[in-house]
Amino acid sequence: MVATASPPVKQGQDGRGAQVRAAAVECGAADPCVPGRASRAARSGRAAHAGDSETMKLLFDLFPILLFFSAFKLADIYVATGVAIAATVLQIAWLKLRGRAVEPMQWASLGIIVVFGGMTLLFHDETFIKWKPTVLYGLFAAAMLLAPRLTGKNPLRAIMGSQLALPPRIWQQLTWAWAGFFAAMGALNLFVAYRFPLETWVDFKVFGTLGLTVVFVIVQAVWIGRYAEEPETGDAGR
Repeated sequence: MVATASPPVKQGQDGRGAQVRAAAVECGAADPCVPGRASRAARSGRAAHAGDSETMKLLFDLFPILLFFSAFKLADIYVATGVAIAATVLQIAWLKLRGRAVEPMQWASLGIIVVFGGMTLLFHDETFIKWKPTVLYGLFAAAMLLAPRLTGKNPLRAIMGSQLALPPRIWQQLTWAWAGFFAAMGALNLFVAYRFPLETWVDFKVFGTLGLTVVFVIVQAVWIGRYAEEPETGDAGR
């Protein structure tokens, strides 16, 4: 239940363009743009369908945090926390019932909201739910830094390698950039949580984190566009 984004850059048809796709939680990679001989109308139809799918996926990913925000405004932090836990459980259950894959970060987010949200309700202490985004961001940062050492693969290249080809050093720099961003967001969350009223923290959690993520993604997309190459088949994840 934290606005995060998986690396949201998509390879263009000319092999060098970059297309921004911002997300509120961990999202799956989009289908690569594949040049073909289809008519312009057919290509436009596929683009519209892909756009609709991405919009629905974004709304689905934002479902728990939007309910959290609404419940807080209508009731209080404890009702909002209970709603967020229930919404996240329902979100995962829906994916399983539909036979869709649940990504590791989605399981991690579920576990963290259940633990920290549960402690918030059990001890009637809002401190736990305030720490939840920082713990999740810390987990993301650690995953970015440790995955190459533990698996021998760059985590961003494993996700985006079929869509975007970059020199190895750029993949490494991109991974460091995301790790640094997540670490900074975790620290910023605690700063807002402890220095400002609860209402301000909730607004920041919903709108501030999403806005900062969008800005980071746009800057990243512009930077990546300088190095993007034609993706090579079967080379992702190395």
